[in-house]
Amino acid sequence: MTPRLLPVWCVTFSVLAASSWQALAQASGGPGPQSGYTLQLNSRVVLTDVTVTDKKGNPVHGLKASDFRIFDNNKPQEISSFEEHHKDETTPVVQPVLAPGVYSNDYLAHPPQVLNILFLDLTNISIEDQMYLDYQLGKFVDGLQPSDQVAIYARTAGASILLQSFTSDHARLRAAIHRIMPRFPLRNNLYLSDFDTLKQIEFYVGQIPGRKNVLWFSGGSTFFLQPDVSSLSVQDGWRAVYNDLEAQRIAIYPIDVRGLTILSRPIMLAQHAVMSNVAEATGGRAVYDYNGLALAANQIIHDDGEYYTLTYSPRDFRYDNKWHKVRVTVPGTYYTLSYRRGYFADGTNSVKHKPDRPRTRLLAGGETAQVQPTSNEPIIFQASVKEGAVVSPPSTEGNNTPPKIRKGTAPFAVQYVLPLDAFQMTTASGKSTVDCVAAVIAFNDKGTVVAHHAQEIAFTLKGDAAAHPAGRLLPLDIEIDLPKGDVYLYVAAWDLTSKRLGTLEIPYHVESSKKTKDAHPPS
Repeated sequence: MTPRLLPVWCVTFSVLAASSWQALAQASGGPGPQSGYTLQLNSRVVLTDVTVTDKKGNPVHGLKASDFRIFDNNKPQEISSFEEHHKDETTPVVQPVLAPGVYSNDYLAHPPQVLNILFLDLTNISIEDQMYLDYQLGKFVDGLQPSDQVAIYARTAGASILLQSFTSDHARLRAAIHRIMPRFPLRNNLYLSDFDTLKQIEFYVGQIPGRKNVLWFSGGSTFFLQPDVSSLSVQDGWRAVYNDLEAQRIAIYPIDVRGLTILSRPIMLAQHAVMSNVAEATGGRAVYDYNGLALAANQIIHDDGEYYTLTYSPRDFRYDNKWHKVRVTVPGTYYTLSYRRGYFADGTNSVKHKPDRPRTRLLAGGETAQVQPTSNEPIIFQASVKEGAVVSPPSTEGNNTPPKIRKGTAPFAVQYVLPLDAFQMTTASGKSTVDCVAAVIAFNDKGTVVAHHAQEIAFTLKGDAAAHPAGRLLPLDIEIDLPKGDVYLYVAAWDLTSKRLGTLEIPYHVESSKKTKDAHPPS
């Protein structure tokens, strides 16, 4: 379990019943859009996104399915489907028209074909390298086009935080970068392994459909593994990481911010081997021994929107819990191909879509486990933060008692606007209800939980609201006490009946932490 997920689970567990807790963990921690499958023996669809560049590094266009050769464990395969993607055909993320201070996860409803995420892993980047990274990221931002939507996450300690959601606004991106750097890296940071970082990356961006490019800036790997991914033990957790990254179509681009150096020590060579391994296993490419960080990042952003998507069903396939190597070739002496170099045949990402049935997953040693189905379509909603206590609890059934204000904090209301038709109604004894959970967790810039509150609520619907829910909204306020300074809010809404989950993250600055009188006025 990742450090980021741990506080979320613990906070929610203290509020929900055991049965609800188990379902919530499955809904929020399970695989993404490709997860609702039932294992079928000798049946597997493998999807791989392939970028093809010429000797100058330019994308190669116009290739046909017949130009590609694909091999699974050195056995030739027949391509089942083929599609070429052009960057100029991608649709930019549609930004909803929102009032100032209102946040939404609306981009999940209509994402472009490729999403680009900067992940700043500051746990092991020295101050001098952070200063150079800041300079290079400034050049990178200057080179972005209006259609280049970029999000920025940062890891400063055990957990990660969202600095800026998807935008092409240069000022916002620069402000987000300057908000987090420079800072002193943690002591004893070797315990913050690549394993944990990749799990956090998958957790954050996995809910977004389509292909994702994650540019992972770090001071080199902190976890050493064999250069050949086929040697990974199925017991050490790496198999699950690569399964999730494959299912969510996440390509990792590890970038060593130390650049070109004369210190070619064995430990640095080992770090670069790990970076190359992760990149090849996920379909990205590693960047190290190179000072042009902005140039490399801009090239990834601009060129990796040009790619080909191939699928195939391996011949004579069987689930053996082993790593299957994938090799793709294209005629041409100077072509360079980047793609996911394999997958684990363990039944995780199987093929037959049966969302109403449990999914069988093959475990190490031949055991099997039943995974209950969940609805993976996210709840699209809006939220805002307002200083002051919740004036009056929502007119619902459930626990609406406001929490006591902690010393050194001030009350704030996280105001949800939820679409009623996103929730599944239940009717009993002529009464229609919607059962949901709202949870807010606040982190500081070190990724430490500083506040949390979760609440299970049953809305009672009457008249037209029950008969015609489309277009109607559920207002909901959750109170949370926040300390002074920058905080990063993780806001979640979950339907207890359908298991649909919606999340968004809000960077927020608290001007004052003085406790006000009459913080909880009578309702």
